[in-house]
Amino acid sequence: MDSQHLVNHSTKLSLRFSLGVGFAVLIISLSILGMYKRAEKNIYDQRWHDINRVVAERRQYMTQFIEDAHDKVEFLSLTPPITGIVRATENGGIDPLDNTPLSEWKKRLEKIFYSFIKVNQDIHHLRYLGKANNAKELLRVDRRSGAIEVVLPAYLQEKGNRDYVRNLQQLKAGQRYASIIELNREHGEIEYPEWPTIRMARPVFDANNHYFGAVMANFYMEGFLRQATQMEFGANFYLINAEGGFLTHHDKNAAFLHNRIGESKWSALFDYKPPRTNHTRWSQFQSPMYGESLYYAESFQLGGGDKTNTYYLVAAIPVKTLQDEAISQTLIGSVVLISTSFLAFLIILFYRRTLSEKQRLLATEKHYSALVDGSSDAILTLDKRGRVRGWNNAAKNMFGYDDAEFEGLLIKDIFYTKGDSTIQDKLSDAFKGNGSTNYESLAITSGNRAFPVLLSISPIKRDEENVEQLAVIVRDISDIKSMETELREANENLERKVYLRTQELKSARDQALSANEAKSRFLANMSHEIRTPMNGIFGMLNFMRRDGLSQRQQHYLKMAENSAKSLTDLINDILDLSKIEAGKLELNPESTRLISLIHSCVESHAIRAYEKDLDIVLDVSKVKHDHVIVDETRIRQVLGNLLSNAVKFTEKGEIVVEVETTPIEGSNILLTCIVTDSGIGIEKEEQDKLFGAFTQAKQSISKHYGGTGLGLNICQELCQLMGGDISLQSEVGKGTRFCFRIKLTSSSNGEFTSAVNLEGISILIANQHRPSAKVIAEQLEQWHAQVTVIDTLTELENLASEWMGKNQLMISSVDCLRNLVTERAEAFAHLQKTIPVIVCRKPKEIDTNIAQLSCMELMDIDTPVSPVNLIPVINKLWPDRVNYSFEDDSPKSVEQGLLIGKRVLIVDDQEINQEIAMGLLEDEGAEVFIANHGEEAISILKQQCDSQSIDLILMDCQMPVMDGIETTKLIRNGTAGDNYKGVGIIAMTASALTGDRDTCIEVGMNDFLTKPIFPDALDACLVRWLSHRD
Repeated sequence: MDSQHLVNHSTKLSLRFSLGVGFAVLIISLSILGMYKRAEKNIYDQRWHDINRVVAERRQYMTQFIEDAHDKVEFLSLTPPITGIVRATENGGIDPLDNTPLSEWKKRLEKIFYSFIKVNQDIHHLRYLGKANNAKELLRVDRRSGAIEVVLPAYLQEKGNRDYVRNLQQLKAGQRYASIIELNREHGEIEYPEWPTIRMARPVFDANNHYFGAVMANFYMEGFLRQATQMEFGANFYLINAEGGFLTHHDKNAAFLHNRIGESKWSALFDYKPPRTNHTRWSQFQSPMYGESLYYAESFQLGGGDKTNTYYLVAAIPVKTLQDEAISQTLIGSVVLISTSFLAFLIILFYRRTLSEKQRLLATEKHYSALVDGSSDAILTLDKRGRVRGWNNAAKNMFGYDDAEFEGLLIKDIFYTKGDSTIQDKLSDAFKGNGSTNYESLAITSGNRAFPVLLSISPIKRDEENVEQLAVIVRDISDIKSMETELREANENLERKVYLRTQELKSARDQALSANEAKSRFLANMSHEIRTPMNGIFGMLNFMRRDGLSQRQQHYLKMAENSAKSLTDLINDILDLSKIEAGKLELNPESTRLISLIHSCVESHAIRAYEKDLDIVLDVSKVKHDHVIVDETRIRQVLGNLLSNAVKFTEKGEIVVEVETTPIEGSNILLTCIVTDSGIGIEKEEQDKLFGAFTQAKQSISKHYGGTGLGLNICQELCQLMGGDISLQSEVGKGTRFCFRIKLTSSSNGEFTSAVNLEGISILIANQHRPSAKVIAEQLEQWHAQVTVIDTLTELENLASEWMGKNQLMISSVDCLRNLVTERAEAFAHLQKTIPVIVCRKPKEIDTNIAQLSCMELMDIDTPVSPVNLIPVINKLWPDRVNYSFEDDSPKSVEQGLLIGKRVLIVDDQEINQEIAMGLLEDEGAEVFIANHGEEAISILKQQCDSQSIDLILMDCQMPVMDGIETTKLIRNGTAGDNYKGVGIIAMTASALTGDRDTCIEVGMNDFLTKPIFPDALDACLVRWLSHRD
């Protein structure tokens, strides 16, 4: 069989094979389609029966739930106190049946309600409504946040304006009432957090069968609704009321939306109003979320025959869900069908390949022959003697030989080998079977022209070991060599250009450094020029405060001080931003007490929070390291900015500050500080913008609340400079949570958690503000105390008498303690021992008088409560249990008489600065000398050298004639006299750069004050250096 015949035969086989495959695919496709149609019908029928069964079961469950609820209310309505209260009310407060007073019947009913609601977790409110006083509640027991409490008489509500009360008054004896299912309301408003309820009631009649009131229970319906409408068989279940409002919905925000805004009803989304019920096949509608869907609905009554108690239980399933299930079943059958077809295909394919093997071999031979002849590279075959035995057309064109001339040529005839045996060595290695090799050489044409070539030598093996010939591929690389030469010349030119460009960049860098240095000088000068007048403003305001002022004048003065401080803060922010841009923002880490630092910062902002009637809570229970090395000013700046924003943007609720330290490596620790508020919140799309300079969430925020938008940008830069970062989480209308983390260094090996040991001490915390009580309890429990927390007067009354007899300390808010001693004093009359009571007071509660019981010893502390103000009180009670003190952290004022007779030299070129410093010092009895620049200072020191010497120098840094730096150098060198080499020198500067502090210390100054200078800061320096000199 020749090759042409084989090709024709293979072509015919290919055509037949293609037709067979196409027919098989058609048959398989039709079969799969039929299987899908049958599966789809079966699925539709099966789901119809499944959904019918589930709807019936759930309708039975809901009906039974309502019947059980009616039974519970009926049981309560038949208890003796119900009728006892009726009789006692109608007979002057005494039950004529057994002379039981009305108050006793109410107490008994309270206990019954309390026990009943405790056992029945699905009841949240139990109340006994009367008809009198606009249907005011006679008594009520509530479940709130898991706790059960009896509502005090003052908080009982009038319900006469509610529809369900009017409906109750129309009922007859033996009838019962059930409201619609809706969100619970208190005082006519939806209660938050929201919870669904149904009100079940039984009317109560007096002896004349007149309506007296009703027993009513509010049932918590969340579990009921979840059980009745949980998803099953891929279907979503909806419970819809008579008006079409959704009680349950797979989108939680749509449930009870009709209660909130009157929308989200079945009729607004679908064509049928109400849903079509009692159908014998699926009904169809278009779902906004799932597209085309099928549904089945049943209507039924819950709790009574009123049409308002009609509900619809709707089961809806997307058509796509049913189709996907049908497809899944179809796939199983399809796999079997396709597997069988594929096996047949493999058999046919194997047969076809066997027949076409010879044709492929012939085609391969022709293919390789065409590749060799069509190659642009010359291809030669050599025998072991180095003779040319084969060549292609490219070889003839490259070397200039024809077929006759090529025959028998030696390797030395076409390649330059004179004096070089490399090519012979490469050929020998290839004949030894050492694999392919590449080699550059010179080729020679028939006209004796030499040109560079790249040789690729490969062995041609007869079997695995024996090499018969070599294949040599020859590529002309004349163009490549020419390009290499050009590239080498271009690289040399590039190196010259790079050198020149480098010189240009170096010059530009020098200019940039010079410009940056000029900017730094401008920043320092600007700081000096701004802070100097601010120092005058603050100083004069301070002097005015010392004079006798009227109340209105004091108010005006306070407003002026606040305005000046706001301007100072704004100036500091702008200067900090300038330092950030100039790369001059620096840190000044010092050893400090972390808890005192945080407490002080929070305490300073708490005043504004309390003025807005906000609660502020400080939680440092997770702080394990108190002695740390950090830049205290920058910590105050970051935390103060976050607290200021929290107070500014929060109108009600609370602000919580949580602090934690975590060891990382060595003596390093990670400080985490979280500030959470219940303010206005920030929209998601605005949050990423907040850390930019001059940015606030919205323009309206700036108009309403004020501010420049610099604070958070500076906070982020400071946190990153201290090895950390800052982030936020926020939700509009719920509040904001800022978290910053920075790295600190611990300066002590001990942990703060062992500062106090209260093991065996029992402590009662009475505070209606739960977050505050929780934080105090966690701190005390860390100190191993046994803590009991109560937050209602009822709990306090029930526990107080027993507790006071066996515990050692009580920590109470003002409200709790006042209510206790005024309304429940008789509960403690029998106690013999005295119990210390720590009263936590806000600023507005400082003057609140609390009656003192004989069994209580009251001790006041300010809020927010932290170890800083808690430990000193505990130390007074149990000194042996405290091994820690914050007293050394309190700022020191000038001791009485310390400055009397002291001689202080003020060196400053600004008259206002001289007046301020002189006024502060002379009021304390110091003798003050004034110098306008450094030369005058040296002169005064020399004059006072022989008489009484100067005790302390306050030195401005920037002055004409001679500045403070140069003056200090001369004083330390003895120019002003040897006895002044060690005199105390305190720098007074308005510079914004931290590096200036280092410069002052390096030249010999002892301390550093930044303008504007406040009396407390000056007093601290005077105490430090005058005491040191003495």
